[in-house]
Amino acid sequence: MTKRKISAANSMRGFTLIEMIGVLAIIAILASIVAPRVFNAIADARVISVVETGNATKAALIDYFRGKGKLPDSAHPGKELVAAGFLEGMPDAKVHVGDSMRFARGMGAALGSIPGKTPFAYDLDGKGDIDVGPANVIFEFQFRSVNIADAWDLSQMIDGATLSQADGTTADLQGRVAYAAPVDGVTPSLHFYLTHR
Repeated sequence: MTKRKISAANSMRGFTLIEMIGVLAIIAILASIVAPRVFNAIADARVISVVETGNATKAALIDYFRGKGKLPDSAHPGKELVAAGFLEGMPDAKVHVGDSMRFARGMGAALGSIPGKTPFAYDLDGKGDIDVGPANVIFEFQFRSVNIADAWDLSQMIDGATLSQADGTTADLQGRVAYAAPVDGVTPSLHFYLTHR
């Protein structure tokens, strides 16, 4: 009977302090490995969403032009593409919470908001000349107040390393993605060129 009482008491004992510290240490190590990957995946998903939305919108613009022989003329080209059946819904591509993205149509001279180019124009090949300028009708996404890490990742994904700033700390005026120099880690203006005519 005494042996039975001892074994029952042993089976009811809890974890020791050392065992608890060991378990917490293992959990902390796993969290330190997994957490950065999760945050990086979230940031990558934001940038990939912009790329996918841009490609879908560009395809819709091209289809619209093929079908109608012209590019959308209205002040709201996204709504016109939706109304004509070339897009299922308004483009939505956010790279930073709280940004104010808009899908723009305009002449190169009307888009001047990035320092270094007056009027604003795209240097797509990085040779210092204007490849898309005031004579063109330009369609692009414009973003305001974008985290510079997202802007730099988007530029790397679309333009590659050769047309992107090496460190993401200055204005990027080359390629299909262009943005103003960041202030406190945020670029005030980012332009993602879709297509032009």
